[in-house]
Amino acid sequence: VGFFTPKKTTPVGFSLPALTLWDGRSTLALSDFSGQPLVINLWASTCTVCTIETPAMEATARKMAGLVEFVGIDSADQKGPAGAFVRKYHVTYPQVFDANADVASGYGVPGLPATFFVSASGKVVGENLGALTTNSLTHYLKVLFGVSPPG
Repeated sequence: VGFFTPKKTTPVGFSLPALTLWDGRSTLALSDFSGQPLVINLWASTCTVCTIETPAMEATARKMAGLVEFVGIDSADQKGPAGAFVRKYHVTYPQVFDANADVASGYGVPGLPATFFVSASGKVVGENLGALTTNSLTHYLKVLFGVSPPG
């Protein structure tokens, strides 16, 4: 558990059904987020640690709007409980549904939550296993991407 230098620098590609509507799209792909720093957060509605991390992820995503993109990947879950989880925590950034946990498997994730930081040039520059707080997430965004919340 903690922050690591990435095992692989190429992000795991995905094209998955949208769990929440985003720009009217029913499917989202990794390529939809190219050209800006990206935080990929893997979670599941059955993950108790995710209930701690999700409010911090949402608050940071709102503060960093326009500077860093965020996408959540619901892994090895059921669509109904996943949608309820997103609504309960008022998550506004795009979410996709990965019923088979293909993305998590591609990254070799041993457990959830897991977060990957992808540079604007498309390289994985960091990964975190376990819950991030608003402070730790903001810290990594500054160190890895050179961005801080406005104001």
